[in-house]
Amino acid sequence: MTHLLHLDASARPGLAGKDEHGSHSRNLSQRFISQWLARRPQDGVTYRDIGQNPPSFVSHDWIASAFTPEERQQPWMKDALAESDRLVDELLAADVLVIGTPLYNFGMPAALKAWIDQVVRLNRTVGLDESNPLDPYVPMLADRERHAVILTARGGVGFGPGGAMAHMNHLEPNLATALGFIGITRIHQIAIEGQEVGGELLASSVAEALRQVDALVTELQSTIAAPRPASASARPKRASEPVWRPDDASEAAFGRRDWAEPPAHRGDTEPTSLSPACPWALQCRLCRPAPEPPCSPSPIWTPRRRKR
Repeated sequence: MTHLLHLDASARPGLAGKDEHGSHSRNLSQRFISQWLARRPQDGVTYRDIGQNPPSFVSHDWIASAFTPEERQQPWMKDALAESDRLVDELLAADVLVIGTPLYNFGMPAALKAWIDQVVRLNRTVGLDESNPLDPYVPMLADRERHAVILTARGGVGFGPGGAMAHMNHLEPNLATALGFIGITRIHQIAIEGQEVGGELLASSVAEALRQVDALVTELQSTIAAPRPASASARPKRASEPVWRPDDASEAAFGRRDWAEPPAHRGDTEPTSLSPACPWALQCRLCRPAPEPPCSPSPIWTPRRRKR
């Protein structure tokens, strides 16, 4: 049985198209879950409405407790981490993480950032390899295949990959970085744009996003049901591989090319791709154990000094 963890981060409690001032991101996430359960009713879902019931912010007591070895923790420290432990346990149990979130002022809502801060935990979701001080972080959720589905709604247009405003979108890139850091590297993104514009532009974007959600449900369910390929048993990746890197849209937006160009990736490039050889273009090292990997041996861009 597959288990899903469903998060909604919008401050709006209702659904767009049904409730006044309803949320488009909630509409997408509910569509995903309802379509999933319609085809696989035996699967389980844990739901957290962090938009209406936000997690606690990290505090001094939380930091002191999280960075104290368990054998030395005092009783009050365990209490300080109780909420974080519950959220981490929910994440560990999930095969598919579904996040419905709006883009607020170019980033994620505070409630979603609070959730990220609660679940990125030393010795719970990320380990520390003291023998390698230059690259000590080891993602602990890379032990098995997990997927993250990020369903977003944006007021403006052009914030997607290749768009004129892509360089100002710090929502999906931030989530991909944080989730990849703990070992969730199969990322799928679908977005609605044009909420502030409205009219036909918004209606067309909503219809296309709903179509993509239905297609992604079908794709993911067929992948999860299929036998796992031998190449998927690769070693767990270190937290630094891969890293988030600028795309061509970012280069165009910033007008700079002062980094070394990586060799072209010959595998799948769409975030929703589920190729067994290389599940996501930014996760090239997953397929390195294959006899003939479809990507370059090094996905990390190295800075190039400017000539003075």
